[in-house]
Amino acid sequence: MIKLSEIKIIPISESIVHAKIPDELYFGASYADYISNSRLRYINPQQNGSPRLYLEGNKDLNTNYTNLGSAIHQLFLEKEAYTLDDSIDKPTAKLGKVIDKIRKYRYENSLSIHQAIDCSCSEIDYFAGGLSKQRIKTLIAKGLKYYLTLRELPENTIVLPRKDACKCKRCLEALTSHDAVMRIVEAENYEPDARSFNEDVLLMEVRATYRNEKETTLKLKMKADNWSIHPRSKKLVVNDLKTTSKPLRQFMSHFGSFYHYHYYRQMAMYAWMLQQFCEREYGYSSASWTTESNMVVVETSHGHQASCFKVEEGAMEMGLYEFFKLLKMVAYYEMFGYERTEVFG
Repeated sequence: MIKLSEIKIIPISESIVHAKIPDELYFGASYADYISNSRLRYINPQQNGSPRLYLEGNKDLNTNYTNLGSAIHQLFLEKEAYTLDDSIDKPTAKLGKVIDKIRKYRYENSLSIHQAIDCSCSEIDYFAGGLSKQRIKTLIAKGLKYYLTLRELPENTIVLPRKDACKCKRCLEALTSHDAVMRIVEAENYEPDARSFNEDVLLMEVRATYRNEKETTLKLKMKADNWSIHPRSKKLVVNDLKTTSKPLRQFMSHFGSFYHYHYYRQMAMYAWMLQQFCEREYGYSSASWTTESNMVVVETSHGHQASCFKVEEGAMEMGLYEFFKLLKMVAYYEMFGYERTEVFG
């Protein structure tokens, strides 16, 4: 049995980078060797993970639900940059995503229409590897009207299937009309000393040592929905926006999404990384500062209600324990090889 207590994780504060990085770069090849919270699930036995799955990396999700969730994030947290055009009915399922990608490849990468179709279908896994002439004709016939409409739209315009656009507007109304939500997300408007940040990235390195015999360096990344620093009251606040298709009251229950998807680990990892950054930049100290973590949740069905839930200390402790356990497992495999079969304790 490998004792994880013999693996030490040491943050390298001078390596921390605070930046704005577009999603396509953040989730792309440029930062593929960084460890995110979502990637850790692939090595977590409680989430059916394994060293092999971890090495394969993240699986891309191209569903209407994740598109709706992304749209709500962008329009709520980056409302100055994005607009919703609900006059256009985007094709549902993967077809709409394929047309979006074709437009991108045509106008940003200057590919021919056939190259753009091949690249887009491969990326979205839409008949990838099996695009017959008839399927291409069907794609063009079903998607041409939407494609031509996209060409006239301003940059950063969000288009959804009409049903999802209606849901999106109701979710945004629920969030912006919720006083407690707005107070924590737009802290600068309520507390003079507060500084708020939306959709920004932290990159950092940690050094992992095993029995003072071996060591390796791991690179971490996180993209925070919203966080704020309050120097006068010595408080750090981390907020994460989630959408749910289930009743709001279930989200934080022991059978709800918060525990099922291990969001407690995400919140603990984000808080820990932000603490390292704020210690360097703002004089944060665990002895005299407090850290508060909140889940901002909105229903995409039912009554489209919104609320915010404070993450209790016990959940944060459980998340931090799990985060370091999984990080130490990755460190061990990096030092000794992913082909090894080990029991950790």
